[in-house]
Amino acid sequence: MLNKNKNEEFKISLIHDSLVINFPSRIFVKNYAIKDFEKDNFSNSNGPIEYRKVLENSYYKEVDHIKIENISKYNIIPHHAYFYVMTQENDHDLNARLKYLGF
Repeated sequence: MLNKNKNEEFKISLIHDSLVINFPSRIFVKNYAIKDFEKDNFSNSNGPIEYRKVLENSYYKEVDHIKIENISKYNIIPHHAYFYVMTQENDHDLNARLKYLGF
């Protein structure tokens, strides 16, 4: 869940070998990525933290969900922390462009 408002809940499910992210309504997704919560080995300790990208995709579609099939080919480790990052177009709320969802 990203927000306290029940109408703005994002839900994530693992169905067989597909990762499904359901949105509370149709939104225009520009791109998305799945990143590992562990810091990338190449991150500079004095600079910003870089997270290892598991996958990244330019999407540019209006959707009510995103389905990532064959998730096992991305070496997702069971019982490990990841997060989903999405950039969306939102003309009404410029601060709502970037969303994060941990799983």
